[in-house]
Amino acid sequence: MAPEIEKLIEAAIVELAEGPHWDAETQSLYFVDVTGQYIHKYVPSTKKHTKARIGKNVSFIIPVQGKNDQFVISTDREITLITWDGESEEVSNLQKLYEVDENIETAINDGKCDPSGRLWAGIEHILGNPSGLYGYVKLN
Repeated sequence: MAPEIEKLIEAAIVELAEGPHWDAETQSLYFVDVTGQYIHKYVPSTKKHTKARIGKNVSFIIPVQGKNDQFVISTDREITLITWDGESEEVSNLQKLYEVDENIETAINDGKCDPSGRLWAGIEHILGNPSGLYGYVKLN
């Protein structure tokens, strides 16, 4: 049997869809529109799609385990904690946790968490500056 492929989001809705993250607890797919500056949530069982504008380039969204409506996102060079109900078009409580490579033209490209909760983020170079990989230890 050939695999079945389903187009989830129309191209007109996103400029650059990246950073998909499946949340088993909510049975939802989170992803970002990097250059469109939105975070997205898609629920396959209902086909419901919601999004919220961030206002900066964003390369990943990861739910915070055990914290309802809290997510870690990247915004340009920053790791940011946000509150989002997954429904509204606005986020609240943006809290900068860390900024990488201050005063150097780089940007966070992608990020994932390992099973112990550490965040690993890749850095892309801009204008010839060095790339890198960062590990961010979770806060208790």
